[in-house]
Amino acid sequence: MRRVYIPEMTWEEVKEALREVEVAVVPVGSTEQHGLHLPLQSDTAFVLHICRRAAEEVYPIALVTPPIPIGISRHHMKFPGTLTLREETLIDVLMDVGWSLKQHGFRRIAIINGHGGNYHAVKIAAKKIWEEFKVLTASLSYWELLPVEEASRIIETFRARHAGHACEFETSLSYVIQPELVRRDKIRRGEGIETSIYQGFLPLDIFERSETGLPRGDPTKASPEKGRKLLELIVRELSKFLRTFGRMETPER
Repeated sequence: MRRVYIPEMTWEEVKEALREVEVAVVPVGSTEQHGLHLPLQSDTAFVLHICRRAAEEVYPIALVTPPIPIGISRHHMKFPGTLTLREETLIDVLMDVGWSLKQHGFRRIAIINGHGGNYHAVKIAAKKIWEEFKVLTASLSYWELLPVEEASRIIETFRARHAGHACEFETSLSYVIQPELVRRDKIRRGEGIETSIYQGFLPLDIFERSETGLPRGDPTKASPEKGRKLLELIVRELSKFLRTFGRMETPER
């Protein structure tokens, strides 16, 4: 049996695997509202599942750490159950994880993000791990890898470099990854809240104006078939990245 998930391994098994492993994969998610029909764990469930699948595909190139299940979700705090970190806290946590991995001999780290609100913090953390610990560290949101044309043939509402929120994309993944937690009787289209072209200049967020937590998007278009196809595409692209990253030469510092 191929074990790639560090929490399920013994320390002796990790030590043995490190003879071949090149990359430690660190999934980063969130605990935040996902509308009326998806659970708060969704981002974390997606990114952990995807990372484990990809690591199994590229075995023995990568091992997967436990996910960081709380991210930067201040813009969702209107909705009970949402938890959030400060940007500096998430950066510090990732730095500590990176330091720990270095002590055990991991040569590269891939921080795989599953929540849009974490984007800038994981980029900063990756840069700091490289600069301070000299461990080559990549950071990316898994949907950034998707070929737009292929993804658009699966998800009608797909937008490049964006997974949406509790919409067709994430609901389709939920049908495959966490089907027992989808509240099918609660699925409905987003509220269609419009924003000004100047919205991005203000310290406000569209979710603060939403009553359901789904201001846009159409989860009624989601299906298990779309979810299976989308998941296969994501895992394929992340596997390609991990194979390439695992062979990269570390730049001189």
